[in-house]
Amino acid sequence: MRFSLKSTIAATAAAAVFAVVPAAGATTYATGGSTGMQVVASALAQAYNNSKDNKRHDRFTVTGGGSGAGIKGAASGTFVIGDSSRAPVTTGSSKDASGLVFTPITVEPFVVIVNKANKVSSLTQAQINSIFQGETTNWNQVGGANCPIRGYTRISGSGTLSTFQTLYLGGANVASSFSAVGSNGLVRSAVAGNACAVGFVTFAYTVGTTLPIKALAVSGVAPSLANVKAGKFTYAGYQYFVTKGDPTGPVGDYVNWCRTSATAKAIIEKYALPTSADPTTT
Repeated sequence: MRFSLKSTIAATAAAAVFAVVPAAGATTYATGGSTGMQVVASALAQAYNNSKDNKRHDRFTVTGGGSGAGIKGAASGTFVIGDSSRAPVTTGSSKDASGLVFTPITVEPFVVIVNKANKVSSLTQAQINSIFQGETTNWNQVGGANCPIRGYTRISGSGTLSTFQTLYLGGANVASSFSAVGSNGLVRSAVAGNACAVGFVTFAYTVGTTLPIKALAVSGVAPSLANVKAGKFTYAGYQYFVTKGDPTGPVGDYVNWCRTSATAKAIIEKYALPTSADPTTT
């Protein structure tokens, strides 16, 4: 699939449906969805808005709401780009709307986090599965202190949740005893506030934070970008820009910039790995 980097009359007209024109004459485009991707997406949008490559002085805004909201927003036109931390669903009763294009922007680790006060620093996948299935209920069962596990997960529709279930749990659901919250940031805050807590977030939420959390190694392999790149840490997934049809015109220019520019690559590499993987159409 190729990106069209030139505006057509049709693309410009379609973009106007989703756009707000500020007094200065630049066009503002709304994007949003995945909170797991929000850190990277916000950094990319801010850089592009101020970039000399943005010759029309377009503005891209980023909001959260979850991957489900991002995908539905792209389908309905609420967003020109929906952010998604999960792969497209193309079959079954919960399949995504047809005609959506999922363009991979990054490859990012999905990590299990605990409070820094927890002496556990590494678990096997089987141990993680047992904790999130509600079978292991105290940290002393996996080498930690005598402390009942307080689990946090994400609400339904979360792409971070969907990818975590695929990567760590073989597609199984998280135990109903885990408290479901609305964003990666809320999971991080909850774990930071409880010495016995556990949750999961995208890697970006562990970068540069001063909150008392730590990401767990899996069977001794740390969740670092270097280990993902080397194929040692395999608990990573794509983060996507979702558009209704191929991204064209100003939106296409922005997506292409995020995929190819040196500036975007440098931003992405703080939190994830860049990717040139082919888009998928639902």
